[in-house]
Amino acid sequence: MHLLRTAAALAAALALAAPADVAADPGQLDQPAHHPRSFVGSDGTTYASAPLTVPGRDGELYYGPDFDVACGLGSATSRTMTQIAKLGHVIERSGRTLVWTVAPNKSTVRPQNLPDPMPHGVCDARGFEQGRRVLDRLTGRNFLPLRARLTRSPRQTYFKTDTHWTTVGGSIFARALAKRLAPRVAQLQSYAYGTEQRVGNLNFFDGNMVLETAETATPTTKVTTRTAAISADQVWSGYPQLTFDYTWNARPARRTVPGDTVILGDSFSMFALDSLMPLFQRGRFLWRGKLAERVEFQAIKRADTVVIEVAEVDAPLGSPLADSGYRKRLKRALR
Repeated sequence: MHLLRTAAALAAALALAAPADVAADPGQLDQPAHHPRSFVGSDGTTYASAPLTVPGRDGELYYGPDFDVACGLGSATSRTMTQIAKLGHVIERSGRTLVWTVAPNKSTVRPQNLPDPMPHGVCDARGFEQGRRVLDRLTGRNFLPLRARLTRSPRQTYFKTDTHWTTVGGSIFARALAKRLAPRVAQLQSYAYGTEQRVGNLNFFDGNMVLETAETATPTTKVTTRTAAISADQVWSGYPQLTFDYTWNARPARRTVPGDTVILGDSFSMFALDSLMPLFQRGRFLWRGKLAERVEFQAIKRADTVVIEVAEVDAPLGSPLADSGYRKRLKRALR
């Protein structure tokens, strides 16, 4: 029973709002509207919630609700993943190629910089370890594991002052996805590395507008991408501008995954989109939950290949993609 009470409390911490003055920046869309004062941990103890921003080692900042969720719902991630896998089976049985993945929390990929002690001590540590085990043990031909790839990279895969992966992290996602779908396309991918400056959302939450300098990856593959005439967003100029629904064409086709591909993701896919676009002959990105369900279903129905990305931070509370009702409605739409 305490898991239900904890989930209800923590859901408020992960309710996202977009302040009007930063709506052009996808990094700032993830500002929580509310934050609970306390929750019941998996050990039955009532804990005060972590602050929104938790300082770690070496200048690293972490998202407070990650600690609350790890302590309160660390064992719940596996249930969500099981349900998303079932959704994947529905899509695959409809004759489409499917790949789904989880964008890990920074706390999962960069645990070496977590604070010591953590806000809820052993309860947090136990929850984070449970989360890592779930991601590392997920199997199935449709699942694309990313945590180990992101952890092994010698480059900066996550911002120090933001919850997201950098465009370097996004490029790792893109290359791994290409390798799964078409190894010849993966071999064609190359990147130029540089830096950018931005106000990370964890600084932003604290009213700190100090810029972080972070590493970037820019695709240099010999593929040209253009906005498709049917795109709902005709003005998107690339990261870090915001888009919820964007369609493109890539040429030459022989250097891409053929056919129509839809990427159903969130802000992590948004940060990776510049690296994802050159992979697909005809592609469409949809920010899950920002558009009507029928738009998602129609896009999946038109696609030859479906890519699903789910942020780990949402998983313990149950991603909408794990909802059985969503799965049944999609199954009917694909008939």
